[in-house]
Amino acid sequence: KLILSNLLFETDEYSLDDNFLEEVKQLAYYLKNNTEIKIEIAGHTDNVGSESYNYLLSEKRAKAVYEKLIEYGVNDNQLSYIGYGFSDPIYSNENEENRSLNRRTEIIYF
Repeated sequence: KLILSNLLFETDEYSLDDNFLEEVKQLAYYLKNNTEIKIEIAGHTDNVGSESYNYLLSEKRAKAVYEKLIEYGVNDNQLSYIGYGFSDPIYSNENEENRSLNRRTEIIYF
């Protein structure tokens, strides 16, 4: 499992900030040169808002990365995406700093 540490999201956002695209480009380069590798893109949120809303938001975050990888030339048969909402935090959601770290995207290799 790989956390895209430079790909964090603002509250209630799922668009990719230009500042984070370099990490996605590097992942795309790796996948294009290792076509036997398949990955799952997992979106996560903090615990602000309802469970159902955060599930959809996390899926939109994962899909944004999925679409950008395809735009960068990765074959879609190497990719899948899923949203986990706030069900799997890596930090306590007790303060804004930790919540910002939970708004993340993970890459799971198969």
